[in-house]
Amino acid sequence: MASMAGGAGVDRGPWADRLLGGGQRLSGLTNGTQGVTNGFWRALMVIAGLLSLACFVNVTTALDDARGRDVIMPLWHPLAIEVSSNLVLLLLAPLIYVVVRQAWDGPRWRRITILAAGSIPFSLAHVALMTLARVAIFAAAGQTYAHSRGVIIYEFRKDVLTYVLLAGVFWFLSKPQAGSVHPDAANKPAVFDIREGATLIRVPIDDILAAQAAGNYVEFMLADGRRPLMRTSLTNVEAQLSPTKIVRTHRSWLVNARRVQAITPAGSGDFRLDLGQDIVAPLSRRYQAALTTLKGNA
Repeated sequence: MASMAGGAGVDRGPWADRLLGGGQRLSGLTNGTQGVTNGFWRALMVIAGLLSLACFVNVTTALDDARGRDVIMPLWHPLAIEVSSNLVLLLLAPLIYVVVRQAWDGPRWRRITILAAGSIPFSLAHVALMTLARVAIFAAAGQTYAHSRGVIIYEFRKDVLTYVLLAGVFWFLSKPQAGSVHPDAANKPAVFDIREGATLIRVPIDDILAAQAAGNYVEFMLADGRRPLMRTSLTNVEAQLSPTKIVRTHRSWLVNARRVQAITPAGSGDFRLDLGQDIVAPLSRRYQAALTTLKGNA
């Protein structure tokens, strides 16, 4: 692994919108990929830092080795070797991200197949671009960059480890957690991912009538009558949906304010919320902010 020169900017152009997904802003969320986009840039910054560190270590090691052999090595020589490799790695990082995105969902065998297949074009592109860059740099210095035909196999063994590392960074820093707002398609309502076992259920947020804590799970009550269970906490779901009209009405309940059909006093300052489909949720007097939201929505 080698290094990068310069930093990675965060200004999104048209290419980034196509790569990361576009969308319209929804009360602090992006109907598209606000969280995913932030995760991409965060992962890219981490990768840039790792490549910079690797460049520094490899260059200083090469100079120390040369000094130990009483060989005079100009600084530009190891810099050209390491920077050419790591700049190409940084340029290829978004392509690794695309592969990782394809492997986010589906059975394990599919994920492994997609990720493994991506390592081959990654290594070929890395070797080709890196070699071209080194040939150009050495030619500009009036020297010849020597490389052998076996460089592809030699580099592939190292590239596999680099590929796994970079893919892992993207996987853990940019993959939306189960229960996160996720893009459906441009100009469509924001959707929410509910992971029930190995199944990923993607539903428009407006179709979530309510959610109730059920031990270590959360039961979602959907407009189409389904009641999927996801292993998570109600607090986590609330945090994901807090910018929307999903509000906490009870320590065990979240309710879609847009779906409340009637608010009935239940005594002692509490209320009952009729959501249709025989769903009645409690509204505790402790959640006055929710009552204000519900009345405002009505």
